[in-house]
Amino acid sequence: MDAVQRAFESQIRREEYKRVQLQNAVSLEEERLLREREKEERERIRQHMTAAQHLQRLQMEEYDRLERARKAALTTQNREAIDAEYDRRLHEKQYAKEDKLKYLEYARDSAEEMAQQKVLQKDMYRESVRQSGQSNMAAKKGSALTSQSAWNWSCMNTEYLRQQALQLNKERMEDKEVKRSMTYHRAREEEQARIEYHQRKIEETEEKARYMEAAKLESFERQREALQMRSADIHRKVKHREQEDMAWRAAQAEKYQSKRERADWVEMQKKRLIKEMMHRRQTLSHDQEMLTNALSEMRATQSMDDGTWRKILQMRGGDPAAPRLASPRQPSPRAAAPSARSGPEPADYGLRPRSARAAR
Repeated sequence: MDAVQRAFESQIRREEYKRVQLQNAVSLEEERLLREREKEERERIRQHMTAAQHLQRLQMEEYDRLERARKAALTTQNREAIDAEYDRRLHEKQYAKEDKLKYLEYARDSAEEMAQQKVLQKDMYRESVRQSGQSNMAAKKGSALTSQSAWNWSCMNTEYLRQQALQLNKERMEDKEVKRSMTYHRAREEEQARIEYHQRKIEETEEKARYMEAAKLESFERQREALQMRSADIHRKVKHREQEDMAWRAAQAEKYQSKRERADWVEMQKKRLIKEMMHRRQTLSHDQEMLTNALSEMRATQSMDDGTWRKILQMRGGDPAAPRLASPRQPSPRAAAPSARSGPEPADYGLRPRSARAAR
């Protein structure tokens, strides 16, 4: 009975240990799954944050590039406008200087002409005086008619010379005016060409700036579309991963449920086994008690004498003349043989079991 009890207790301890180990394994698995899920959630959030920061950084860089391009275009336009204004003022100063030089040249020419006219007038006066003296001398030598004709010729010659000088001066003035007009018109044409050139350069710069801005906007749109596609791909992958996680969690829950059911079944089997062992133990105790009582009774009956036995039989309503019978079970040769370990063979009353297992 002690061996059966020890075996039963060891079985109970083994089942309890298995149940504890199973609970510990389930707890460790749940903690591992929770850690993995938290780690994946943090990684997914980090990827979303990284993608959002990258998109924001690209947007800010593109905005900065467009702002720098706009400022550069404005700076180029301002620089060109400043250069044009500087050129205009420089040309105005140059034109003023040229006008001043032309005026000085005209004044010099006028002074020279006046000096030449004075010299010419002096020469004409001297010639007239000389001719007058000659005419006077001729008048003195000749007649009065000759003196009058000489005077007329002298006046005509003086007038002719004066007209020639005036014509020459007029032609020179006209030539200077023509040259001055041609210089002015040429300068105006050069200035107009320079203004048109600067205007054309400004238009080309503006067109280039607009083209670059349009190209940058188009590039920005392409990058934004690529980022949107990448973000959509990331969202799709995250959704697919979440679906896989949900399916895996469902499988793990089902597996855990099966483990729980198996543990419950093991617990139920253990309880049933405990109940059976308790029942068997009670049955064995009852059988042992009955056997002990019967053995005691039989030993007491065997030790009685024949007179007492007859009295008992008479009291029970039996035949007192019947001979006393032995035990219906005969001892086996192995049980009847003496054992060296157990010492001398005890008296056999016909109640020994057939084997040592039956005795237990």
